[in-house]
Amino acid sequence: MSAVSLEERITALESELRTLKDEVRSMSNRKPNPNWLNEVAGSMADFPDFEEVVRLGREWRKKVNEESLAEQEIPDQ
Repeated sequence: MSAVSLEERITALESELRTLKDEVRSMSNRKPNPNWLNEVAGSMADFPDFEEVVRLGREWRKKVNEESLAEQEIPDQ
């Protein structure tokens, strides 16, 4: 195993940090896409568990809605 000097390691880290800073800077200079939803809509359709995720989400929303409606019911006085 070759020993890498501390100076070489710091130089490598500084280089990587510069690269990361440049990437962040270029990302922050981009204007947000007003049609971002069109870019992601349907992107998970080929995901193997997509239908299961949709089913579980639907089940959860139904349960939460039922609980919410039950909480809003006013008891007879």
